[in-house]
Amino acid sequence: MFKNNVIALLVHTCLSFIAMFIFINLNDGSISKIICTIPQKIFAYSTLTLIIAAIYLLTGFNLKDQGLILTNALSVSVVSLILISVWFFSEILNILPNGYYSIFNFSFFPLLYIFSNNKLVGIILLFIPSILLFTGLQLKLRKKV
Repeated sequence: MFKNNVIALLVHTCLSFIAMFIFINLNDGSISKIICTIPQKIFAYSTLTLIIAAIYLLTGFNLKDQGLILTNALSVSVVSLILISVWFFSEILNILPNGYYSIFNFSFFPLLYIFSNNKLVGIILLFIPSILLFTGLQLKLRKKV
């Protein structure tokens, strides 16, 4: 279970940094000169989000089965637990700066950027990485049967 959580956290961190780099280049970097209209940016954000979701599913597919559904869910839950903690400390208690949550959950920042006025989307995005990892792990088990 520990190994799955470490892998999930490493993949999430790497995807967040890669997504942050791409997102910054889409808005201010060299890519922004090519992709300049709003429909092109929305298409680019959507494509980035779908690729990241697919990587989460593939990562979950490669994780080790823990035996029970509950232990499988717990084995990928560290990402959501950290995201919930960071969100709670930044949005509710105002201990952390406001942008800190966005930086840690940058893998789905394009969705947060598109739906920036909706707080419910921000809360739902806390659970998406773990749900995708868990789904990939369960798909692996279905393939075995």
